[in-house]
Parts: sequence; structure tokens; C-alpha cells
Amino acid sequence: MAFHGTPRPTVDIDLLVDPSPENVLRLKRALSILEDNQIANLELDDIKKLIVVRVADEIVIDLMGQIGDVNTGNAGIEIMEYNAVKIKVADLETMIKTKQGLRPKDQHDLLQLQIKQNKITESAIQKPDSVTSSGRKIRGWWKRK
Repeated sequence: MAFHGTPRPTVDIDLLVDPSPENVLRLKRALSILEDNQIANLELDDIKKLIVVRVADEIVIDLMGQIGDVNTGNAGIEIMEYNAVKIKVADLETMIKTKQGLRPKDQHDLLQLQIKQNKITESAIQKPDSVTSSGRKIRGWWKRK
């Protein structure tokens, strides 16, 4: 999300990865530098079998073989550079495809991405007030008008 201009606080890094055993071995070698080496617990077929594999080490990484219909074979990518290291990130179209879920944060992300894509404008969105169980008013997630 941050690459596409809409950063938001998060507690993890999501990685869409090729779930082939060869790639999982490469992934395990790469992530073994993390302090607690939690990646060592990953079985070669876990990413293929499970929806999300969470590696909770000094940082938290969610590994996914696919997100909805998106996988490494059909995901569009862009290359960004950070400290002279080239990093593949999902392009705008791919991010939109991965944000089709029902979670409020995905719906919010989707709206932000659609604004960037010029599919909708900010003026077409309203921020409704919500009330908590204690009666306190809070700002709700963005919704289309």
C-alpha cells in the first residue's frame, strides 16, 4: 500500500510467493537470517496447503501462495529500489485484485487504490460517523456514496 501512495500502520509484511518446494527452500535460506529463525519450522508444502503462513520472528511475515485469484504466475509487478536494492512489488491492478475481501481495512485500501487509479474520486466518498458500544462517536471506514 505504501508503494502506491497510501501507507497505513501494519504489524506485518505480506509476501506472495511461489509455493514450489524449490522456492520454499530459497525462502527458508533467505529468512533464516532473522533472529529466532522461525522459518525453520516451515514445511515445504505449508504455503501450498494453507491460506496464510505466519512467520512470527523479530518481524512478522505472512506468506501466501495466492490471494484470491492472484498468484505469482499472474501477478503484475513493478520494481522499486530501496537502499540500492531492487524489490518486486505488486502493481496497482494486482493490489486492487487482492483487496476484494470483506475486511474493513481491505475495503478502505480498495477505495484508496481506486482513487489512485482514477476509477473514483475522493468527492464520491463519504466518511460516516459510527458509535461504539460505549456511545462514543468515531469516524468509520470510507464508503462509497
